Amino acid sequence: TASVMSYDEDLSQNPIFQKLESRFPDLISQAPSKSLLICIPKSAIAQEIHSDLQVGDILNYVLKPYITSPESGCQVYQTLTKRKIEIKEKTLYLKQGFPEARTVHILFEETFYNEQDKSYQVLCIDQPFEGKSTTQIVLQPDELLDPDECYKFLITGTGQNTVGIENFIQMELSTFLHLSRFRQGVSIRHMLDVVTGVVTKLVRICLKYSSVHRKYSEDRSYINVLRLAVENVVYYEVSVVVVVVVVVVVVVVVVYHILDLF
Repeated sequence: TASVMSYDEDLSQNPIFQKLESRFPDLISQAPSKSLLICIPKSAIAQEIHSDLQVGDILNYVLKPYITSPESGCQVYQTLTKRKIEIKEKTLYLKQGFPEARTVHILFEETFYNEQDKSYQVLCIDQPFEGKSTTQIVLQPDELLDPDECYKFLITGTGQNTVGIENFIQMELSTFLHLSRFRQGVSIRHMLDVVTGVVTKLVRICLKYSSVHRKYSEDRSYINVLRLAVENVVYYEVSVVVVVVVVVVVVVVVVYHILDLF
């Protein structure tokens, strides 16, 4: 399965992180000595929710170590508002004290430094702890330029995992792979038509899921965002296929020339 490029942003420009810094400078200063872990929703979501966050809401995103369970490999943290969160394998599981048991994914981790040059960790997460979840926030087309974001958009909409979506695309692209290996008499136009057919088929399959169809019924423009997400993941997989084919051809040519020397 092809790996998808990772998400990244400048957390220092994130409005929730900036709000935390301006309202709680002492907390930021003490973060290293108290081993505090700060969680910040990614920028696209932070832009939507930061103006509604109250003091208590912001402190929900500041965690302190509570207990570590070596057997389960799980770390338990407590928010500064006395709520429990378990962290395991780049995933946060919201537990006691939260209105719902939500699963939140860590997109990346970044090291920051206070004025004494002591370090503390900040986690960029894919959705807020409360309120709108990722599935309820409509992404804009410019947020779907990253294949990772496109996969997450399709996963949250259909309930399928990344592997399932990748396997489907790669199976449907088997014709493309065959044509790219044996291109004699096959036009580039025909190969593009094969890829376009895969995109159209995957869009139709996505629309069969009730949650996706409901969003489309409520907002017809949703189909444009859906198709953009599908196109980006399909073209990403196509690029992987093409790279593999080119590498194989180069290796074969090199080996042939080496053998020819003997």
